[in-house]
Amino acid sequence: MRIALIARSNLFTNPGGDTLYILNIKKYLEKYNVKADIIAKRKDFTLDYDVYNFFNLGDYKTLLPYLFELKNKKMPVILHTLWLKNKEIEKMIIEIYKRHSRFKKIFNFGAKLVGELNFKNLLIFLNKFRRKRKESLILNLVSLIIVSSYTEKKFLLEYYSDLENLENKIYLLPIPILEEIQLINYKEKDFGGNKILFKDIIGKSFLLNVGRIDPFKNQILILKALQNIENIPIVFVLPDRNILSNPPQNFKSYYMEFKELLEKRKNTYLYSNLTLEDLAFLYKNCKIYCHPSIFEPYGLSILEAYYFGAELIITKYCGVKDFLDVSNIEFINNPLDELELREKIIKKFNSQVKRDINNPLNLLNWEEFTKKLLSIFEKFL
Repeated sequence: MRIALIARSNLFTNPGGDTLYILNIKKYLEKYNVKADIIAKRKDFTLDYDVYNFFNLGDYKTLLPYLFELKNKKMPVILHTLWLKNKEIEKMIIEIYKRHSRFKKIFNFGAKLVGELNFKNLLIFLNKFRRKRKESLILNLVSLIIVSSYTEKKFLLEYYSDLENLENKIYLLPIPILEEIQLINYKEKDFGGNKILFKDIIGKSFLLNVGRIDPFKNQILILKALQNIENIPIVFVLPDRNILSNPPQNFKSYYMEFKELLEKRKNTYLYSNLTLEDLAFLYKNCKIYCHPSIFEPYGLSILEAYYFGAELIITKYCGVKDFLDVSNIEFINNPLDELELREKIIKKFNSQVKRDINNPLNLLNWEEFTKKLLSIFEKFL
């Protein structure tokens, strides 16, 4: 069996949770002697695979040319949607474009002409019409849709309520935590900690965020919320810090503002390219893990932080919360409100309540996940 894993073009140049997800799918499929190729460039695409496995419903510019080519071949096509959207999220996406995209001057001009609220509503309508039409086409073209959470399935069915038989095509398959992370002895307080690398934060109560810097990951909210509260150390972990010196042009102002706030604030630390042991050390020793994304289709770093016992302040628009004990998690209701986040951070820092870290994660492991995925593939052969 040969499987094509077709992903966004910058999967490796701007890595994120989906990069780890796809790499692990490849790794575990090959354990079962299944040939799996990651295709992130058009030139690598061929028509000699048994199953075509796509990722990220929102990336219609990547997906549609492939799907049109496969349409007449009647090849099995599976889509991992990695998607989350509703009216509230759409409004926040428009706000991010207004604040940080290269089109913000056009937005300001349009807002002056017809009023900001009217122009926002117009953009939401146009964006929804354009994207929804193309995403609907993708959902109709694929053979099976894999979602990673109940929340993702619910949002998908609500947003595309006009599509017939959509629910019959959806299969729920939650993403497991990395096996390598689980093998680390998380009960030891000082395991894996690089004493030289972490000399500035060892022994301190700090706030942690892990992930690629991105306008929709919204890390800038943490810096704004704690701009004048420098007694709380902030630790950011990036896959690659080079993005700050060579940012994508579309949202360049976001990266420049993030870098400026980072350099101004004392007691703020940036790490990249860490080993899993060092990452686990940070998860285990942080006072708070904060993830203020505009939306998070799943949230692997949230899952990892939870596994190591971190106290969580996370966006309410995430899928992984479906599998966590939420009784002591603070949810961010408005990921654009720095005052709300500041209050939640201060409350958590001053709280003596600890969540029960013995609560097991009710998720499949990677072996079980792969067996279920293989059984899906085999149905189409």
